Amino acid sequence: MPRRVSLALSGLLAALVVGCTLLSPPDPRLCSAAQSLSAAVSLAATAIEADGAGDFARAQGLATQSRSLAELANGVLHQVPDEQHSQPAWQSLLVAYGQVGQASNALLPAFGHEPEMARETLAAARAAMTRAGADLPTMCFALPADIETPGAT
Repeated sequence: MPRRVSLALSGLLAALVVGCTLLSPPDPRLCSAAQSLSAAVSLAATAIEADGAGDFARAQGLATQSRSLAELANGVLHQVPDEQHSQPAWQSLLVAYGQVGQASNALLPAFGHEPEMARETLAAARAAMTRAGADLPTMCFALPADIETPGAT
């Protein structure tokens, strides 16, 4: 009987440890970076839409805002301790940062104004964000109410 109790307690303890590991929240900096990158992706998508409609000034303004948010996210990502840099969420967010930055740059005259490249790299940024979403809570990807989204204007 004591052996069964011991095994039952061991099993309960193991389940508790696994449960706590699964339920432990991610580093809040990852969540912050994901939210900034989500906003940057949305702004880049809206910029691409504006560019396609011939509203180049608006497209460039939105692309610049997108770049700024992506840079903010990159700064936050690099505040995460080095030992966490190998985590899939961190890696995916870093890829998203690079891709959304390229998408935004591709809409700016100083970078050659290549709308097709903007669409392609934005698709890659979205894919990286989807990968990051597998390891982070949905709330990390919520957009602030004041972010322009495609079709919003």
